[in-house]
Amino acid sequence: MRSIQRLRFLSSPSLLSRSLHFTSSSSSTPSDTQIAPTTASTSLTQEELTQINLLIPRLCSSNHLKEAANLITTAFLTNPSLESLSLSIFIHRLSLEPDLTQPMYFLNRLKYNPKTQSFLLPICKMLVSLYFREREGKKALKIFHWVSRDDFPCVVDYGLCAILVNGFCKSDMVVEGLRVLRMMVVGKLKAGDEVRMWVYRGLLREARIREAQEVNEALKDVENGDKGNEEVVVLLDGLLHKNLSLSPPLAGWWLEVYGDAGYFEQNSEAQNSINMLQKSSLSLKHGLQKHPILVCNSNERSRHLRVCASANGAATSSTLEAYDSSPSPSSFPLFTPPSQPQDTPASQLELADPDFYKIGYVRSFRAYGIEFREGPDGYGVFASKDVEPLRRARVIMEIPLELMLTISKKLPWMFFPDIIPVGHPIFDIINSTNPETDSDLRLACLLLYAFDCKDNFWQLYGDFLPSADECTSFLLATEEDLLELQDEKLASTMREQQHRALEFWEKNWHSAVPLKIKRLARDPERFIWAMSIAQSRCINLQTRIGALIQDANMLVPYADMMNHSFQPNCFFHWRFKDRMLEVMINAGQRIKKGDEMTVDYMAGQKNDFFMQRYGFSSPVNPWDVINFTGDAKIHLDTFLSVFNISGLPGEYYHNSRLSNDGDGFVDGAIIAAARTLPTWSDGDLPPIPSLERKAVKELQEECHQMLAEFPTTSDEDQKILDSMPECRRTFEAAIKYRLHRKLLIEKVIQALDIYQDRILF
Repeated sequence: MRSIQRLRFLSSPSLLSRSLHFTSSSSSTPSDTQIAPTTASTSLTQEELTQINLLIPRLCSSNHLKEAANLITTAFLTNPSLESLSLSIFIHRLSLEPDLTQPMYFLNRLKYNPKTQSFLLPICKMLVSLYFREREGKKALKIFHWVSRDDFPCVVDYGLCAILVNGFCKSDMVVEGLRVLRMMVVGKLKAGDEVRMWVYRGLLREARIREAQEVNEALKDVENGDKGNEEVVVLLDGLLHKNLSLSPPLAGWWLEVYGDAGYFEQNSEAQNSINMLQKSSLSLKHGLQKHPILVCNSNERSRHLRVCASANGAATSSTLEAYDSSPSPSSFPLFTPPSQPQDTPASQLELADPDFYKIGYVRSFRAYGIEFREGPDGYGVFASKDVEPLRRARVIMEIPLELMLTISKKLPWMFFPDIIPVGHPIFDIINSTNPETDSDLRLACLLLYAFDCKDNFWQLYGDFLPSADECTSFLLATEEDLLELQDEKLASTMREQQHRALEFWEKNWHSAVPLKIKRLARDPERFIWAMSIAQSRCINLQTRIGALIQDANMLVPYADMMNHSFQPNCFFHWRFKDRMLEVMINAGQRIKKGDEMTVDYMAGQKNDFFMQRYGFSSPVNPWDVINFTGDAKIHLDTFLSVFNISGLPGEYYHNSRLSNDGDGFVDGAIIAAARTLPTWSDGDLPPIPSLERKAVKELQEECHQMLAEFPTTSDEDQKILDSMPECRRTFEAAIKYRLHRKLLIEKVIQALDIYQDRILF
């Protein structure tokens, strides 16, 4: 692995010579949480530890686990504290392996080196805990067998045994938990109340009621000194070799009826029922097989059945209560005719190519209840079924980290996955950018390199990205398009951005550049296109990989197909457990089939920012601003009450419960008007209607002056769009931008008319 070359100090003669003087720490007793470093002649410096901690995540993300294991083992020779190394990232990555090849390689390296044996138990605890968390009980069992061998150099302590017993009992592997308990008793480790209750409840779940009582009483006697460990060992040996007859489903019913396991210790009636249930378990099983009980559940009716044990041990049905026994059509869904599919706006769009799903599905991408459709404006994500509102957010997409292109926002540059090899000149180009302002340049370089990597996912996904002719980014706009904006400030900003991209390409793609760089972007148009993709599809997110938390710029496939909305129904969530980006439906959100799934690209931004970065604008942007220069002001609270706007200024929303049905006038433009109109508020001082109407007239007059300054009207802009359906995408976006600006001003004029009509005289 060439990445190890970055840690030059590891191969230095000084480190090799220092490692000869280390003393073995295998005789020291490790604690549950950390290893106290023993006195050594030397140790790693803070700078060396920092370099190791930076390299471990990169080795893990690039699947070089053996190199990471060798690096950590070498670092352990200096006997550092566990907190000084990024072990959690490495151990978490080991727990995600499909088998134990890599974990056992690392553990055996520690086992057969006397200087690193003291780290075995803490690492085993971390690994076993992760296996139980991921419901990989069989892997944890193999670790238990490994530490139980005679050649294991460390003494297994209470902490590891407690983790194993708890995990096995909760994973329905009670027999394995009993084996761990037996090892504790043989090793004269005190079981404690927690371990005793875990075993007790685990046996009850499997209907081993009498055995649960015996083990519980035996462990209590050992704690009180009334019984020796040898008797408990004999009892556990008998349990491990005995075939018990009570079935687990019956035990689950018993625990559901009586609840807490402590009920058995405190209720004598329950004790008698236990003995009766054990005797009648077999006959009850055969009786239910001969006379099955059918329980129907529906929304209209319900039946409740309570089965009790009779005095002679037979099972009888004591109560059968039914409410509203009349049949209903919903009780027989087989005979219900299928509903006719309803046409939705999404049904008019074409479904995405099957290969679009396939290239991601084989790489662990998952989508639930959604479908990708393609229209004249590109791709979109739509609901394929109705979704009822839930209290918890619902996942609709899972995108693994391995499919993404990510780079940290700050130095040192870190890539997940790390696809750039050491020494590649593209890293020098990325390293030459400004850390504060050039995130789009770095991401564009990373995207171009991914297109050039053999068998990289983005080589396939790039076929579904918009081409230069389909992009609306104004990095690709012509001078004519910029003039159509009718916004000189925005046009000047975009000219600077275009010049910045061209200058960066000329600086790094000159004639003397190596071929491996030149072929990434042979002409400036290619680089500017990649930069426009990076700007318009980048997601800024805080990610956690193991113990490493960082802010990253990310290109996330499939999630980047979701369109923007100021009232989104979805959001992004980073699931650090398995390094997945989740797209989730908002809690309490009702979704109908055919509804578009949207996210909010960036809250609190005006239309000029959306045009600069994404190439679109909206007439209902609640954050857009109109700059008034006059002295006229209206009363804030009165304006808000007229349009039923609630909340603080930064959180204004339309309270639809106070509005009449069918009143659709209030939208994002009215929310923007509430924020941008000059207002006054003086405690409980009410407005004077005549002064308010005068202020309204002055504000409307100023709005008309703003509209008169535009070379065209909103009607003329709409006619231009209707007469040129096949125009350039950037030209169309420029016309829409100035049209939306005028529509906002006209909406404010209408709102002021309604305000002065509804004001109280």
